[in-house]
Amino acid sequence: MPYDPEKSLNVISEYFQKKEGRARLLELLRDEYSIKEVTGTHKTIMKYNWKKIYTTNYDDAAEQASIKNGVYRIPVTLSNKLDQTKDRREIVIHLNGFIEDMVEDTLNKEVKLTKVSYALESLEENQWATVLKKDVEEAEVIIFIGYSLTYDIDLQRIIIKNSDNRDKIYFINGEVDEIDRVVIEQYGHIEPLYSEDLAQLLVKKEREMKASG
Repeated sequence: MPYDPEKSLNVISEYFQKKEGRARLLELLRDEYSIKEVTGTHKTIMKYNWKKIYTTNYDDAAEQASIKNGVYRIPVTLSNKLDQTKDRREIVIHLNGFIEDMVEDTLNKEVKLTKVSYALESLEENQWATVLKKDVEEAEVIIFIGYSLTYDIDLQRIIIKNSDNRDKIYFINGEVDEIDRVVIEQYGHIEPLYSEDLAQLLVKKEREMKASG
């Protein structure tokens, strides 16, 4: 297929599906997003007892990194019923779909990848939107790692509805260019850190807490 760096991922994915078929797209996704090994940074971040974990990633890096720490977090998607996970704290909510749950028949509905899939259902129309809004409201601190919110209208709406949310939101994105900075700062604070730096800070804080008794 022709490559055009100016085309967005959802446009390219839709083109590929039309030309090559849904089965071939699914095969490509599994090859690309099946995690073989997680990094030490992943393992460090996921060993802590986070109140709730949301991800827009399709892969199971969060779950695998948790297992390395002896913690079993269950992957859930927007298709899971709330009562299936009501009493579970150890979950990872995949907002855009989960690689292990992808099947041909429901690919466009389950996975937010093509323009069609985004058009079929928005996050705000889903039952999980209520949970997310409540989590955002009740959280003392919200950390986005390697994520800018730039292209996610649903999350932008949820966050910006309450101006107080900005004070507790932090973005860990490494170096950020001027254009992205202006956009992101509407939603929270930009920390000049990479995920590796965050992992080191968490370890340092843990040691300080243990030392202080």
